[in-house]
Amino acid sequence: MSTIEWNDDTETVKLIDQTLLPGEYRIVACRRVAELIDAIKRLMVRGAPALGVAGAFGVVLACINARDTKELKAEVEQLKNARPTAINLSYGVIRALNAALAGTTMVEMKEYALEEANRIAEEDVAVNKKL
Repeated sequence: MSTIEWNDDTETVKLIDQTLLPGEYRIVACRRVAELIDAIKRLMVRGAPALGVAGAFGVVLACINARDTKELKAEVEQLKNARPTAINLSYGVIRALNAALAGTTMVEMKEYALEEANRIAEEDVAVNKKL
């Protein structure tokens, strides 16, 4: 498993709780933006690139749970503020949100946000392989 990834079957963000490493390996599943924000604030997600991926997948969660774009934007703003100084978090959120807003329905927005979030995750893997 990657440090953080999307699970299509459960529509959750799955992440390794990095606060427990190396002694314990535990996967945490976030179904709502508030759960992901909590994980970010508790430092379960560490490293700038991982925060960017987390932020992007958080937008997907927001698309699933929001009733309209106003609610979506409010959840996304909370997500960006989970760690205000984390540039990558904000970057991932903005990229996924911009992709989502190209959709005309919440279902389309979720699809577009997920495509962009997966792209961000793939870019991170590619960069790490080059190191």
